[in-house]
Amino acid sequence: KRDLRFFIDTQLADPRSAWDMHADGTYVQRKASARTLVRSSQETFIEWAAKRYRQATRLKRRGLKGASRSPSGEA
Repeated sequence: KRDLRFFIDTQLADPRSAWDMHADGTYVQRKASARTLVRSSQETFIEWAAKRYRQATRLKRRGLKGASRSPSGEA
């Protein structure tokens, strides 16, 4: 649930992927204001995925070191 909320909130907060519909039915993409430096949701998701990958591979390496041992301590 936490990850899903993160994805939804990130996507909704991204001004780069927002479009406004005008009265005549045309759409214009929103632009971030010049004084705010906003990352796109895609950049945020890429960073999130890289962090999760680093955590997973670190835990996998740590888990493999002790995987050959039995619970009684015998190899």
